[in-house]
Amino acid sequence: MDRKWSFLLFDDAAVERAYLGADGLLTGHVEGRLFIDMSTVSPGAHERIGLELGLRSAGFIECPVSGSVQAARSGTLVGFAGGDALGFTRAQPLLAQLCRRVEHVGPLGAGARMKLAANLLLATFFQALGESLSLLAATPGEIGRAIDVLADSNIGAAMLRARAPRIAAAINRDSSGTVEFDIDTLRKDLLYMVREAAARGHSLPLTGRTLECFDRASRDGAGGMDIATYPAYWIGRQKATAGSGGSLRPRDSDHGEHEG
Repeated sequence: MDRKWSFLLFDDAAVERAYLGADGLLTGHVEGRLFIDMSTVSPGAHERIGLELGLRSAGFIECPVSGSVQAARSGTLVGFAGGDALGFTRAQPLLAQLCRRVEHVGPLGAGARMKLAANLLLATFFQALGESLSLLAATPGEIGRAIDVLADSNIGAAMLRARAPRIAAAINRDSSGTVEFDIDTLRKDLLYMVREAAARGHSLPLTGRTLECFDRASRDGAGGMDIATYPAYWIGRQKATAGSGGSLRPRDSDHGEHEG
């Protein structure tokens, strides 16, 4: 029987603990099994785990996904698979039940980088959306129409069209609804992006500035809120800062406060 195990955990520490910890999966019988990790983590985490599993004659594929709760329920996630071709072939029947599209993007680590690249666009989009709506200075009654016009423009994104009602509701002080993807989770991903780029000698100035803004949101107590509420948080902070005569720019010391 072809045995496969699939996991989706929060961060590097959780993933490494699940596999390599004192009571982790590697303490059991793993030979011949295939593990599929769908967590959004740093590339190095998956590479380290894959190496250890390989030493025990077990297979390992990473396949972080784009999409949240509803996409998972409907089997319409998009998967970014990394690992060897044999493992990917073994994993495909299971991944096909979860994803409308799965791309084998390269060796271990490549899938994690692709997911971070996708979430980079997501994070900077929500930061830009908050700034865009703040620039409009629309009244609560106008905000839904403003979002609808932006969503239908030539820069409209599928994320904006799908989340428009909830974004508008949050700006109008209705933050009810299930949290599908919270601000702190995307903040964690931003930190991994910045670290991965630095390890490769690259610079991500826009991502770094967005991380500073998400750090501020987390300190302000907004970290557990759904990402669709981020524009509402940003507009509210702008108004509060304008009223106090302060500056929105994070302190220079904020650069040293990022946490995983």
